[in-house]
Amino acid sequence: MTRLATFRRLEPVAQCDILGPVARCCLKDFDAQLSVKNMRVIALLSLSVPTSCLDNGLAVTPPMGWRSWNQMGLNINQSYVELVFQALADRSRTVDGSYTSLADLGYTRAGIDDGWQLCNSGPDGKGFHNSSGYPIVDTAKFPNMMAMTEHARALGIHPGWYQGNCHCADHRCSGDECYSGDVKATLDFGFDSIKIDSCSSDRNVGKMSQLFNSTDNAILIENCHNGVPKRTSSGVQCPMNLFRSSVDIRPTFGSILKNLNSVAKFNEANLTGPGCWAYPDMLEVGVTAPQPPGAKHHCQSESDPCQMNVTEWRTHFSAWCIVSAPLILGMDLTDHVSLDLAWPILTNVEAIQVNQLWAGDSGRLHAKSTEQTQLPNCGSGSGCLQTSWMVWTKALADKVDGVGRRAAVLLMNNGNATSVVSVDLGSVHGLEKCAGAYAVRDLWTKSDLLLLARNLSAVLEPHDSGFYVVSCTDPVPSPAPTPSPAPMPVPALSCLSDGIRFDSQRSGNTNLINNYRHASSAQACQDICNKEAGCECFTHRLSTGHCWLMTSCQTPESDNRYVSGPAVCPHKAGNAHGTFV
Repeated sequence: MTRLATFRRLEPVAQCDILGPVARCCLKDFDAQLSVKNMRVIALLSLSVPTSCLDNGLAVTPPMGWRSWNQMGLNINQSYVELVFQALADRSRTVDGSYTSLADLGYTRAGIDDGWQLCNSGPDGKGFHNSSGYPIVDTAKFPNMMAMTEHARALGIHPGWYQGNCHCADHRCSGDECYSGDVKATLDFGFDSIKIDSCSSDRNVGKMSQLFNSTDNAILIENCHNGVPKRTSSGVQCPMNLFRSSVDIRPTFGSILKNLNSVAKFNEANLTGPGCWAYPDMLEVGVTAPQPPGAKHHCQSESDPCQMNVTEWRTHFSAWCIVSAPLILGMDLTDHVSLDLAWPILTNVEAIQVNQLWAGDSGRLHAKSTEQTQLPNCGSGSGCLQTSWMVWTKALADKVDGVGRRAAVLLMNNGNATSVVSVDLGSVHGLEKCAGAYAVRDLWTKSDLLLLARNLSAVLEPHDSGFYVVSCTDPVPSPAPTPSPAPMPVPALSCLSDGIRFDSQRSGNTNLINNYRHASSAQACQDICNKEAGCECFTHRLSTGHCWLMTSCQTPESDNRYVSGPAVCPHKAGNAHGTFV
């Protein structure tokens, strides 16, 4: 049975308004007050149709989740994938002293990769689509896809799968039958996302977007090597929610740097933002396999193994955060030893917040050395030259009177010896016109310092990094504004409950929609709830900005990471939502 989403399809439009650097359809209040229902991504459906919107309202922030390929390759089955779903929802570990799951932090999209199909099962013993174009599942490995996706959804996980397969690639389809079959199977099986690879004949992302756009189903689309966004006279054309900017990743520091650098040209050309993110491939944090089992392209050589240490993992995660890359885990989450090692990195709430925040800047390469370093293995078994150090930055905050106030800064030592890496904060985008005092937050040591000079420096071990959020505490003063009459006093919002959370998995608590919105504050989340039909109350996570809209809030629990409240405080006019329980 086809699952219906809670929003309507948006018909193709001839032109989209532009707000900020990336063109979007029907977009307003693009910053933290963004309402997902008003966000539509421009979709280039095909060369023969006009610019249209990919009407799914998804990926307002970079997607977070898990995919099977990096660690498991072709060695996947339904039983294992269901264990991963449970691992994502497991709350047996703590983050900042509170029992927390990976899903609580936002890792909610979990997708199978290549290896689900029954090879050579199509007509004449070729491909894996039947004569009608419907994909044929290897039921020995995946006996019941719908039961698997229902299991995921019961845990708060959004399940996804994979098409355009590379293993036993299907080149038999000559028309559109396989596209239609893939879309129908995605909906029949209950998947919420699809990764479209470039090996089989059904790899036209624009055509797939057009088909999904003609349904009432919100399907997140990942484009793997089938084109990138383009800027035209009508704006940015992006028929996907995330697109691969790089070659396949491998667990070596050289491979990490190659893939990281692939993002720069898209971010700096303002081709990325809410609804359309550059993706340098899955995370290698916690991955122990030198290459995915069954992969055609090998990484390891006799002299140069494919492996990374914890320091390199931390730099890798920081880099993906500062360039707003989707945070898709690639490790085996059922491997408790590896997960214990990776846990402090993958659950750094402040680093994740840098990744999820967007104020018109997806992150940029600010500076790099002219000196280069030879790295032994860059993902193919052979070495490569990389710059010895890099500085990446990302503006985080709104400008106040035209002056930037806050930015993330990543100092990276790519060399093979200890080195000092520095940046002049006065030159950083997002920190314009500071008089010279900066508050610096170290995101890994969780420490604060006041910097009275413009130079931020760190002594870094090989392949280590320093990750900071820098705030301008002493901006150059703006001219005094013309005095205006004092505003009438506004009653304080007193109905919001600090430290209270309503978990939809508890009786009496019901989400309005399956996904969260994004809001900069509890008040902003309340405003979104107030404008959304059927929303009676909300729960807002302070650190990540996740705003859960709810129809019922009956069973509270104490959690100092959250603020909850009704759609409208009682003293506000126009309260049509009732009272908060």
